[in-house]
Amino acid sequence: MKMVGGTWSNWSGGVSCKPRAVISPKDDVELAAAVRKAEGRVRVLGSGHSFTPLNATDDTLIDLSSFAGLKGCDPEREVATIAAGTPLWGIGSLLHPMGFALKNMGDIDRQTLGGVVGTGTHGTGRTLGSFSADVASFRLLLANG
Repeated sequence: MKMVGGTWSNWSGGVSCKPRAVISPKDDVELAAAVRKAEGRVRVLGSGHSFTPLNATDDTLIDLSSFAGLKGCDPEREVATIAAGTPLWGIGSLLHPMGFALKNMGDIDRQTLGGVVGTGTHGTGRTLGSFSADVASFRLLLANG
């Protein structure tokens, strides 16, 4: 996350905002509490690698950079549970010890898993879908925490 003097800006500097509060949860419990106590509009931030003002807010910005890592793995089902704030560049090293890898990877690996799934990011190849096509399930936190 790029914060300077209370101002957040995206990776290119083209989008910025001055959030009233920035919260960096590390797990589900902290994330739910952050959403419940947030005032005004809440925006969730991954790596800030979007050209659009998707994350810009003057209210509450939730930074998921600490909400990262491998949470579980089921080799029989070939399913891994990975936190939304995990950067793509780090997923390979998490999966490799179990003999797993991402099926597809795009040109840029600076985004977070939650960001690429939420925005429809795709990799390369005519027969391969977007990152969201390989999601087996996810947990959704509602606005009331």
